[in-house]
Amino acid sequence: MTDLYPREKLDEIVNRMDIVTLISEYTPLKKSGRNYKGLCPFHGEKTPSFTVSSEKQVFYCFGCSAGGDLFGFLMKIENLTFPEAVQKLASRTNVTLPAADKKAKTERDNREILYRVNRYAAWYFADALKKPSGAAVLNYLKKRGIEPQTIAEFQLGFAPDAWEGLVSFLKSKKVPLTHAEVLGLTRKRKDGTPYDFFRNRLIFPIIDFEGRIVGFGGRRLEDKPASEEAKYINSPESPVYHKGLSIYGLAQAKKAIRESDEVILVEGYMDLIRLHQAGIKNCIAPLGTALTFSQINTLRRTVERFVLMFDGDSAGRKASERALWLMFEAGIHPRLVRLPDGEDPDSFVQHHGGETLKAEIAKANPAMEQLLSEELKKTGLKVSDRASAVRKLLPLVQALPSELEQRGYLARMAQFLGTDEASLVSLVARQKNQEETQPREAIEGPNPKEGPLRGGVPSGQKISLERILLELYVRDPRLTADILNRELFRQFEDETIRRLALHLEENFALRKTDRCDWLLNSDHGFDPAWIAEVLVASESWPEGEDLKKTALKSFNRWKLKKLQYELERLTGEIQLAELKENRELIFKLLARKNELASGIKELQPEN
Repeated sequence: MTDLYPREKLDEIVNRMDIVTLISEYTPLKKSGRNYKGLCPFHGEKTPSFTVSSEKQVFYCFGCSAGGDLFGFLMKIENLTFPEAVQKLASRTNVTLPAADKKAKTERDNREILYRVNRYAAWYFADALKKPSGAAVLNYLKKRGIEPQTIAEFQLGFAPDAWEGLVSFLKSKKVPLTHAEVLGLTRKRKDGTPYDFFRNRLIFPIIDFEGRIVGFGGRRLEDKPASEEAKYINSPESPVYHKGLSIYGLAQAKKAIRESDEVILVEGYMDLIRLHQAGIKNCIAPLGTALTFSQINTLRRTVERFVLMFDGDSAGRKASERALWLMFEAGIHPRLVRLPDGEDPDSFVQHHGGETLKAEIAKANPAMEQLLSEELKKTGLKVSDRASAVRKLLPLVQALPSELEQRGYLARMAQFLGTDEASLVSLVARQKNQEETQPREAIEGPNPKEGPLRGGVPSGQKISLERILLELYVRDPRLTADILNRELFRQFEDETIRRLALHLEENFALRKTDRCDWLLNSDHGFDPAWIAEVLVASESWPEGEDLKKTALKSFNRWKLKKLQYELERLTGEIQLAELKENRELIFKLLARKNELASGIKELQPEN
């Protein structure tokens, strides 16, 4: 509904009604630096965590994660729709609103066409699964124990091993192939003729919360070396599909999630389908290799309790730890289910049954309790080993959302280390003081390439370097443009931050304005609360030359980390080349290693 009104009319309302004036009518605000602070009107609190930026015209609460612009505030505080909020504020500011313009209607109609094209594609894939050509895939699903009812519920299908099967089907339905290309269902050859993107694959439709098909995932049917063909391929980003925002299985799980007030996160399509069939219906899966804040924020609107149940191999354990960083920083302490080595939820149910897995879920410990227990079991008697374990866990303990939990686990760790709690508390305090002398410092987490930690919070909060660079750019795009630009943003690992940075850079280039609250009322697929958080957080950075110096320093740190990760990866490739006795490749890799080492040396800060 956010495209019902011309952008200039919404801007006119914002220019005539300051957000601080509006919010002050509902909760008292006091000036605090460049911003205003007060008690959040959306949740009970004794210490103000509700921040309003007059410069950016946004609000954000660091306690409950509510955020947005003045339209979003009025919608939330008075339970209004977007049009109702716009009309009410337009009346107060004497702004005349036109009827919904033709451009907005055209954009909505185009999205509806895209949804319809996806429905046609899903019908084609589902029908192909029932035909003789789909017998091998159907047999594969039967061997894995997937029942017909489950196949129908998840609308599973088959993409035949044909180059123009879907193309011909869509033509028969009079579907413009330009729309299929936008959705990534078809691609073009060099001569301009279209061909099917999904071929000879088991198809998993991705369905949004409202039951609309927004994209597809396709699983390879034959086991091939990873270098030949990816095991899974997915629809690209489109006007109706954003991987970092979408959640697989949410449409099928939403009822069970509401009833249980708990959601179980698993890694893969088949894990989720297997659990759902086994009666564990309140489970979802992130799309891609890493959980994102946008996905967490989508879930937390409807559920309070979270359970992590990733694969039992080393990759699954690392993915669990990365997800924990995100969830702790989001104020969530999930329970953690540890599966045996080599097992995933799908195989566990096959080998042990759904009831056994339900029992494992029921007795799962809070994540920090599980991690601490694991370290206690594997650490020896040496004080140095125990100290190493404590150093590993201490950052996670500090990231826990509850101070009471932090103190409890600190006491456990002190007992384990053979020291007193006061010493550990003192250590934590010293670290916190160091952070507060250099606020908004980056943290690398278990693997910073796989996703950022939540930023934009009070002094000392830990966030990723990519998030820091984004905030510095938002603070003053003109001043930082020679350091922070499109070339840099394209290299960001975090998909959501990369997309937002590129959107903002394009907007600043086209509109020649630093205003970016327009994103809060545009259908770009970003979480408005997260946008508001970024805008408010950017206000904590300095101005002028100090901002430029900070941007350069942060950019150099980002570049240094990137080179260090590449050097780490390269070392493994060299070892593999040595095993294969590939001398030509070894010399090539060693030359690149020397280049990286030289670049790292130049970027490392002087002691």
